[in-house]
Amino acid sequence: MDDWIALGLGLFLAPATFDPIWPWALTPLTGRAIAAWLAGLGAAGFSLLWEDDLTRIQAATLAMTAFAVLEAIAVIRYPSELAWGTPSSIVFLVLLAGLLIGGVFGYRLAHSAEVAHGQG
Repeated sequence: MDDWIALGLGLFLAPATFDPIWPWALTPLTGRAIAAWLAGLGAAGFSLLWEDDLTRIQAATLAMTAFAVLEAIAVIRYPSELAWGTPSSIVFLVLLAGLLIGGVFGYRLAHSAEVAHGQG
């Protein structure tokens, strides 16, 4: 998660520097918007680890899932914008799939833990 925060901060502070490693072209504004999401997800990841309590992580897992779904919609809607076959696009798609799987799986675990504790 610290990598996401570092990438988010770098992309926010110097979008032109990090643009070459992104799988599609970014304007400074879109780079900063993505940076805010990355930093937010990184911070949410740290809070998940810090809390170490499945009953308190549902909101963060929903945010992870929402981000992955919205990014997937963008890729499906604008497939020509992604530099397919490049290392950055492959890493992006693998991380996106991991985020989606982790978000859904984490939510299910959190919900099960909440039900087990009699809160749901």
